[in-house]
Amino acid sequence: MSYPPQPPPDPGGGPAQPRTSQKAVWGLVLGVLGLLCGPLSIVGLILGRQARTEIDQSGGIVGGRGIAQAAVIVSTVVLVIWVVGTVLRLTVWS
Repeated sequence: MSYPPQPPPDPGGGPAQPRTSQKAVWGLVLGVLGLLCGPLSIVGLILGRQARTEIDQSGGIVGGRGIAQAAVIVSTVVLVIWVVGTVLRLTVWS
């Protein structure tokens, strides 16, 4: 059985801090920007899900699971708002 590699020790003697996943950060940024342009939240959702998987498989080397989860939630909410808004625009105001 093989264990994932541990992060290198901190020169100060404490445990090393995991690096934050850039996919998680960009997923959250694009999810929020989806309020201005709906399709960006699709990319934010994809990046957030990829980041969660990457973080879970990293064995503690990569951090930012909360950011990745926020990216998925925000992107999903924004997508729902855009879809409902589009349907209303096409049905009610046409």
